[in-house]
Amino acid sequence: MNYTLIFIYIISVLFFTSCVNPETDLQNNKIIDLKEKDNYLNSKIEDQNQKIKELNEKIESMKDEIKDLNTRLEQSNKPSKIKV
Repeated sequence: MNYTLIFIYIISVLFFTSCVNPETDLQNNKIIDLKEKDNYLNSKIEDQNQKIKELNEKIESMKDEIKDLNTRLEQSNKPSKIKV
């Protein structure tokens, strides 16, 4: 009798485990998909951050060029002193 109860218990555990398993697989697949999407989006964010950094560097470079051009323009607009 004792062995029969153990056998029934084992069979019931196996049955319930198999019933729950498809849902667990589905959840695991969703988790894997979400991780892949997260990795993809993180790589896109890194790419965009790199582009932003490059653009900021270009902006700073252009600001320096504008300063230089303004300085040259101011110097060229100064009236020259004529010595007599």
